[in-house]
Amino acid sequence: MLAPCVESAEWVNRKGEAGMPKLILEIEMDLYRMLQQAARTNQLSLEDECRRRLEGGVRRSRYMEALLAELRADEAQRRAERG
Repeated sequence: MLAPCVESAEWVNRKGEAGMPKLILEIEMDLYRMLQQAARTNQLSLEDECRRRLEGGVRRSRYMEALLAELRADEAQRRAERG
């Protein structure tokens, strides 16, 4: 199961400064292990491997497609509510 949680009220970068939204994912252990292995294979951090996949660097899994669709729908709804 994939359960995204975007904490839009908290905008931080790696140094804790204002800048980037924080994204928390709850994923199945098998998917987590696959991401870890891909990161090692590609000599990337887990964060960079996730970013690469989200940016379209590889064919996305159904899980990633579902996550992106849900995030886009949430963002569209927030924009509509703001007017």
